Amino acid sequence: MRILLVASMFPPQRGVASLRTHSFAATWASAGHEVTVLTTQKQADQIGLQLSAIGFDVQEVEYSVPRLLARLRQEDRADGPAPQRSRSLLAPLRWLKGRTGVFSAVRQPDLTDAWVRPALAWALGQPAWDAVVSSFGPPAAHLVALGLKQRGRCRLWAADFRDLWTDNHMYSGLFPITLAERRRERRVLAAADRLVTVSPGLARRLATKAGRPVSVIYNGYDPAAFAAMAPEPAFAADGRVRLVYTGTVYDRGQDLRPLCAAVAAESRATLVVATDRPGPWHDAARRYRLGDQLYLRGPVPWAEALRLQRDATALILLDWRDPRAGVLTGKVFEYLMSPAPIWLVGGSADSPAAELVRQTGRGVALGRDVDRIRTAIREAASGSRLVPNRDFIARLTRERQALQFLKLLEHNHQDVTSAACSLNPLTRPDARPVI
Repeated sequence: MRILLVASMFPPQRGVASLRTHSFAATWASAGHEVTVLTTQKQADQIGLQLSAIGFDVQEVEYSVPRLLARLRQEDRADGPAPQRSRSLLAPLRWLKGRTGVFSAVRQPDLTDAWVRPALAWALGQPAWDAVVSSFGPPAAHLVALGLKQRGRCRLWAADFRDLWTDNHMYSGLFPITLAERRRERRVLAAADRLVTVSPGLARRLATKAGRPVSVIYNGYDPAAFAAMAPEPAFAADGRVRLVYTGTVYDRGQDLRPLCAAVAAESRATLVVATDRPGPWHDAARRYRLGDQLYLRGPVPWAEALRLQRDATALILLDWRDPRAGVLTGKVFEYLMSPAPIWLVGGSADSPAAELVRQTGRGVALGRDVDRIRTAIREAASGSRLVPNRDFIARLTRERQALQFLKLLEHNHQDVTSAACSLNPLTRPDARPVI
């Protein structure tokens, strides 16, 4: 098949989303399909994930963004205490972004809205595609694919929802633009031949809205990347209990307070954080007087983040407040590769992440109980007593998840091809030439 993968999030841009889409492209190409990735042209501050593009083509399409909005995106990843940033002229836009999710690659208007037209123009200039896969968010990816489907330029379209759109667990959108978003979402759900998402909880919610089944393709992990790490230890052998967190904190869904309160009360504990959005951690350091108990690394290359995870005493996963949202962050799969136990903090015992950690035998849900977290820190020096379910974990690699997605595409493609042949007797394999 000729497959077009439409994904704004793709290497060298950092993030779990880029790892997901890259695994799709690499795995499908290795399976013998002709794969092209249609993505945005990356800016200097987005680059940080260098992965091979052997076997498939990557087409970056440039688009223009107003200078003020470009500054908003760049400032969101700027280092430094939050009060200094809040005095920026961009404070009103930042407030609107935080409240509604606009310009956040989730809700519209979004910076990548301006990418839809040039990206669609490029795709329309190519021969028709056997399959198009679009990965949300931002919404722009689905809108490009919708344009191709409506113009008959693809035989099959699979819409991949890494997050929900108008039912997003963090952002309610900006009225009255939400009305247009709902219309666009309905068109996407109706036109796509296959719907995919990242967790059973999200699949149930999306299926209710779409009125048809939704397949689950987990984010997964890459064992080869973990095996290729530098052997040098990330930390000194000084007896400290190092709790490692790599990734972003979302104030509207995750809670730092129990973790920081427990660390502040245990002098042997150090929080090691690698993130490109340090604001919440600066605020927590001041509130709980963490001092040198917080080691803030800022953004680091993916290989370094894996090394920090490998050598951690425990890995921190800030779980979501509401388990009904069905959110299963991709970070939990990456953590599966480390020998360190996974500690879920801030969520509930019945969350999707807690259930996965139980199934894999890789961690424990500590909730918001500061005393439980403190006890876990004190007992950490004796080592983990967990027994991993290695057979179950082996099924969660990114490659196996990408192959599962490919099976869905191949099955749908056969169905579409069979239907087309039955409608036109001249295209049936057993058709005879008309004389």
